[in-house]
Amino acid sequence: MSRFQSLFKPELSELGIAWPEVQAQTITYPPSLIQLIQNNLFHGLLNEDPYAHLATYIEICNTIRLAGVPEDAIRSSLFSFSLLGEAKRWLHSFKGNSLMTWDEVVDKFLKKYFPESKTAEGKAVISFFHQFPDESLSEALERFRGLLRKTPTHSFSELMQLNIFIDGLRPQSKQLLDASAGGKIKMKTLEEAMDLIENMAASDIAILRDRAHIPTKKSLLELTSQDSLLQDVQSVVELMTLDVVSLVKNQLFNYMGNQPKNTFNEGGFTGFQNGQQYQQQRQWQNHPGNQFNRDQGGPSNRPQQQVPSLYEHTTKLEETLAQFMQVSMSNQKSSESAIKNREVQVG
Repeated sequence: MSRFQSLFKPELSELGIAWPEVQAQTITYPPSLIQLIQNNLFHGLLNEDPYAHLATYIEICNTIRLAGVPEDAIRSSLFSFSLLGEAKRWLHSFKGNSLMTWDEVVDKFLKKYFPESKTAEGKAVISFFHQFPDESLSEALERFRGLLRKTPTHSFSELMQLNIFIDGLRPQSKQLLDASAGGKIKMKTLEEAMDLIENMAASDIAILRDRAHIPTKKSLLELTSQDSLLQDVQSVVELMTLDVVSLVKNQLFNYMGNQPKNTFNEGGFTGFQNGQQYQQQRQWQNHPGNQFNRDQGGPSNRPQQQVPSLYEHTTKLEETLAQFMQVSMSNQKSSESAIKNREVQVG
């Protein structure tokens, strides 16, 4: 036994992990490897995934090869560096070489942090899988695979997984799969059905990629032109609205001014309305030289100005808007043509 082994063997025994038998006289781990492992610490919290931790830890350990040192020996000897807090205390609870192999370490670790209750919960989530209303086939397939990875101990066979996935799809997705299969997709073999689903999901991804295409400089300029046109139309519509409202007010005012005045003084008590004082007052107000007539809009010999009707005015506004739309669309086409020519010149 090398001096290196004799120095470190007691520490491993205190953690419950037996020192692995190796042929190498000395084992030297680069500090960068320890740093990578400690960047992937597992604390034993409920929201942590022990399977994901093990997968990342093994991937890091596989980056090093030592002559005369098996892979499992490297994993066993460095595993304690990947734990912290409650998980570290759990490893310390094992005494005296109770964990002899890497497989035993993994088995104890998963039983502690991924018990049967989590397996049952994960299996239930997988069993009740369904495609969301706004989820594409490719997105649903990736999410279903994520559920399987999250619960590796689900024990569902590949055929059961396929049936669960197909049964959870929306009717539209099922119809597309059946159409591509030339019948019921469940009548195909496992390999054929998976190939059809993979191919359709790949086409689905291509469609999503096209929809998520970043706008080019050309499309941005076109969008600016369209926004400008919409803004101009909105301004004209607002002006038309204000003009029509003003016209309605003026016609309503003229209509009220031409109606007989039935105020309290004129249409009140009959005796006072027909009295001499009232007639004299009316004669004085109707006198041609009276300033009252000029100031208050009384009788006048000037011809009244003809105000266009609401229908005529609205028709004119509609014609104006139509002309404006034609000119704006023509200007937009000219701008787009100029942009295209400019892009061709720029290359």
